[in-house]
Amino acid sequence: MKYATLGPRKAVNRISDTEPQTLPGLSATVVEFTDEQAHTVLAGLSATPSTRYFYLSGDLITFKEKMALERPTPVLTQEQTIRRGEAYVQSKGFSAARLVTLMDKLLQVKEANALASNPKLVAVYQWLQEVKAKAIATQIDFSEPPYTFEEVITE
Repeated sequence: MKYATLGPRKAVNRISDTEPQTLPGLSATVVEFTDEQAHTVLAGLSATPSTRYFYLSGDLITFKEKMALERPTPVLTQEQTIRRGEAYVQSKGFSAARLVTLMDKLLQVKEANALASNPKLVAVYQWLQEVKAKAIATQIDFSEPPYTFEEVITE
């Protein structure tokens, strides 16, 4: 059995073998921990990078988990995720004008039956389709483009 001193936001500040005395006026709380809980907290604090634990409703949770509970990811509409997808594609160097240029090149290559000799163009086209599909499905975890515009256009 161990004792943990919690801060005002329930962060585990200290672990001890004996019950610590709290000073009047401080908002620290002392709770009993199992040896396993104490080991988890101490291992997290000594890790690189360190992991900060919080004690909520009898459970240990990480800072990241606490933030997810306090600030849940907002639910985006399909229109919002499509706009994010468009902005993401543009931020990766594929503006609307450059996308038209790529579409033109894709049509020329397709008409010439030369898709196999343009793997970068095909890869970027597939990436664009993936971003579009994720945006339509209201997902925002877009992957990086396989090639830059310059790499594709000079292929």
